[in-house]
Amino acid sequence: MKRLILSIYRRIYDIIFVIVIKILGAKFYMRFKSKIKLGYKLDLENPKTYNEKLNYRKLYDKNPLFDICSNKYLVRYYVESKVGNELLTPHIAVARKLTTRVIDSLPKSFVMKTSHGSGGDNVLIVHDKSQIDWSKKEIY
Repeated sequence: MKRLILSIYRRIYDIIFVIVIKILGAKFYMRFKSKIKLGYKLDLENPKTYNEKLNYRKLYDKNPLFDICSNKYLVRYYVESKVGNELLTPHIAVARKLTTRVIDSLPKSFVMKTSHGSGGDNVLIVHDKSQIDWSKKEIY
């Protein structure tokens, strides 16, 4: 039930996000979001803080390499093309959805990461996959 509610919430958020961006523009959305989350409005005309410079770059610097490097999965191809795959940690599996078939194909122990986030909330260290109740794991 919690997963269903979260899924509905995310869809509503995505729809609202698209409407706000189309009507008010990305610049307005960034300023509004920063005011709520950071407590101050971004100065995108004269950026000084890290957040201002980062958001300025999102709006005005259209270097395609930024899109590639912001995706944990896609950046692997870029790194491999530049220096080879010796530096990359091997992927055991890549999946859009965690299914029984994917779980069965994994080794006994592994580390699982989502590609849409960072930090401890998006990492699962599995020492023995048979000891985990996968039905209770909420991995997005």
